[in-house]
Amino acid sequence: MKSADKIFSLFTLAVFIGLLLPVLLKDGMFLDGVTYSCISKNLANNIGELWKPHYTKTLYPAFYEHPPLVFGIQSLFFRLMGNGIYPERIYSFFTAIFVLIGIILNWKLFTNNSKFQTSYWLPILLWILTPVVFWSFGNNMLENTLSVFTVFSVYFICKALIQVKVLWLIPGGVLVLLSFLSKGFVGLFPLVSIIFYSLIFRNIKINRTILYTLLILLVPIGLLFILIFLFPESKNNITHYFNRQLIPSLRNENEITTDYRIGIILKLITELLFPLIILGIYLIRSRFTKYRTIFSYNKAAIFFICIGLSASIPIIITLKQRGYYLVPSIPFFVIGLSLFLCDPINNLIEKIPSQIKLWLKRLAIILVLFSLLLSLLSIGKINRDKEKLHDIYILTRKIPPGTIIGTIKENCSDWGLIAYLGRMGYLSLDSDNKHEYFLLNKENIIDSTLLKQYQEVSLGLLKFKLLQRIN
Repeated sequence: MKSADKIFSLFTLAVFIGLLLPVLLKDGMFLDGVTYSCISKNLANNIGELWKPHYTKTLYPAFYEHPPLVFGIQSLFFRLMGNGIYPERIYSFFTAIFVLIGIILNWKLFTNNSKFQTSYWLPILLWILTPVVFWSFGNNMLENTLSVFTVFSVYFICKALIQVKVLWLIPGGVLVLLSFLSKGFVGLFPLVSIIFYSLIFRNIKINRTILYTLLILLVPIGLLFILIFLFPESKNNITHYFNRQLIPSLRNENEITTDYRIGIILKLITELLFPLIILGIYLIRSRFTKYRTIFSYNKAAIFFICIGLSASIPIIITLKQRGYYLVPSIPFFVIGLSLFLCDPINNLIEKIPSQIKLWLKRLAIILVLFSLLLSLLSIGKINRDKEKLHDIYILTRKIPPGTIIGTIKENCSDWGLIAYLGRMGYLSLDSDNKHEYFLLNKENIIDSTLLKQYQEVSLGLLKFKLLQRIN
C-alpha cells in the first residue's frame, strides 16, 4: 500500500468510527430500528417464531410487514448478549463493517494489479460520508443487512464474469435470496448485474450472457422452492408480506409519504451531492481549461452506477418513499464515482510534499484516537427521546414483562412509546379494555370514573402518569 493510501485510510477509519460509534453507543433510536430490535429480542426469548415474528400483544402479535431474516440473524446477538441496549447496536456496526469489506472486494476486483488497488479508502470515505448511510447504520435499519447481501452478491456475480468461473454464481444467487428474505423484492437488483456487464464491457458472448442470467435466476428461485418445501410456514409468511405490505404499497394504499414519484431521485442527488460536485469540477476543468482530466475506469464506473440506478430508480413506482430506501444503492454509486475520480485525485495527492504527508499521518492518527475517545464518552448518554426513555425505564422496572397496560387512544398511536415499551420491557398498550395498570400523559386530567377504579402511583415520571387498579 502506498504511503498516501495509508494516510487516507487512517482518515477514513477516523470518519467511520466517528460517525457511527458515538451514535450507536448512546441510548435512543429511530422508531423503525427500535421496532426491529424489539421483534428480534422477542424471537431470542422464544416469543414468536422465525416465520411468525411477534411485536407486542396488542400491535402486530404476528408481524408480517417485512420478511423475517434480519430478525432471525439479529436475535442471535440477543441470545449471546442478553436484553440490554447493545445487541442491536453491535449488530448494526457489524453490518457496516461487512459493507465496508464488500466495497473493498468490489474495488479490488475491478482495479486488479493497478496503482489504484489500495485506493479503496476513497469509495469507503464517500460511502460513510453520505448522510443517509451513517444515519441508517446508526439506527438499526433493515437496509443495513440488505446492503451486506447485495454488495457481496454483486461481487460474486462479477467474479464469475471476470474469472469466467460459473461456480461463483452460486454464492451470488444465494445472497440474492437472502436479500429477498431481508426486505423483499427491493433486494433483487443484483440479478441485472450480468446484463449490465455484458452491455457495457462487451467481452462476453451473447450465449454466455443468457446462460449466466438463467443460472443466477435459477439459484434463488430453486432455493426458495426448497425452503418452502422444507418449511411450509415460510410460504404463509411471504404470502402475508405480499398482501399486507407489498401490494398495498404498489397500489399506493399503504402509507403515502410523497406526492411526487421523482422525490426519491431528488433525494438521491442530494445524498450524493459531495462526490457529484467533485466530479463536476474535474469535468468542467477538463472541458474549459488546458488541463485534461484522465478517467481510467470509465466502463467499470458506468457499470456500478447502472447497478446503483437499478437499486434506486424502481422506488418511483410507489408513493411510499423514504430516504433510507436508497441505502443499498449507495455503495454502488460511490464505487462508480470513485472509479471516475481515482485518477485525478491520485494525481492531486502525489503533488503533496513528503513533509506535509508526515503531518497528515500524525493528524490522521490523532483523529482515530479522538473518534475512539468520543465513542467511549458516549456510553451511558442518550441520543434522543431522553424524557420518554427516563419514564420507560421506570415503568419497565415497576411493571412485569408481558403486561398489557390500559391507556388513552392517543397513546395507542404513539409508535415510539409502543416500540420502547416493547423493546425494554415487553409491555403492550390497549385502549379498549380494563387492565391492572393505566397510563396517561402528564397533562391529562384524571377523570372521576378513573379515580373510582385507579390510584396514581408515585414514580417520578416526567411525561406520563401511571395509575394502578384499586383492589
